[in-house]
Amino acid sequence: ITNCLIEDNGSTGIGNHVVYRDQGEPIEKRDFRGANVAHAAEGVIYRNIVRRNLGRGIGCNHLSAPYIIGNEVCDNDDSSLGEPGPGIGAKHGAAPRIIGNVVHDNPGGGIMTRRGAKQGAHPIDRPTTPTVRANVVYANGKERPGIAVANGGSEASPVVIAENVVFDSGSVGIGVSRGTVALVEANRIRGARLAGIAVNGATLRRLNENAIEDTQGAGLTIVNGARVLEMRGNAVHATKGPAYVLQGSTVR
Repeated sequence: ITNCLIEDNGSTGIGNHVVYRDQGEPIEKRDFRGANVAHAAEGVIYRNIVRRNLGRGIGCNHLSAPYIIGNEVCDNDDSSLGEPGPGIGAKHGAAPRIIGNVVHDNPGGGIMTRRGAKQGAHPIDRPTTPTVRANVVYANGKERPGIAVANGGSEASPVVIAENVVFDSGSVGIGVSRGTVALVEANRIRGARLAGIAVNGATLRRLNENAIEDTQGAGLTIVNGARVLEMRGNAVHATKGPAYVLQGSTVR
């Protein structure tokens, strides 16, 4: 999908999910494991404008693994239906490569991924594992993060959040939480309403070379049993809170 203008639709602008062999069965009987996939979803979504849709701009679901490259994703808003979704979102074992996009002015947050609710007789058997690299993410919601990952990745396949520019976030700039395993490197975060980078109950194999400035909260918070296995070369400047907060966690 390339060079398209996708706007003013009543649901997600572009959606990605695999097709299962038992696609026609009632959801409570379905098998959502990887071995039951009949057709994969590994498309390329390149240089589109995705805006003003009543839902996520781009959504990744059920073990899909698209390349999402060079798109502008903005003003997608489903807050009238309840809790708003982000500009780009992923759940249910998806592994999108989200690279070089501009994501802004989505009230539900910028780029956000999570586990997803348990479904079927046999639920998803893989973690949601995005690669989020070299995106520009700004002004996404008054209380929403720029980039956030919960329950994502594994020791074998960590989430990658690298080389992004994140500014004017309504919450944290980058948030990694709830058992996620990730690498967070070489990001630039400015003007977050809370912490620049927040690590909450997650494991970071590397937290290196990030630049954080002008946040309302701390530069870095590492809390609630988080583990950081390598941390070096981070620069924290002009924050209104402390440069670092470490509470009940381990940093090597």
